[in-house]
Amino acid sequence: MPTPPRRSDEIQPDATGARPWRLWRMDDHGHTFLVAEHFTREAAWRQRDELAAKGHKQTYWVEPPGSPATS
Repeated sequence: MPTPPRRSDEIQPDATGARPWRLWRMDDHGHTFLVAEHFTREAAWRQRDELAAKGHKQTYWVEPPGSPATS
């Protein structure tokens, strides 16, 4: 499985070991994909809003740190 894309401008090493906020996408066929990981809630929601504003049929959502993997 290929490594999911990350927003290099948003990902920073975290000395505390904090887990990232995950941005997910569901396509027209119901398949889910990890889009990106962010170390702040704001960055994750900002990217989600940018993608959702493009008007595609896909659904995007953000999961908080520690949530079980969706796919």
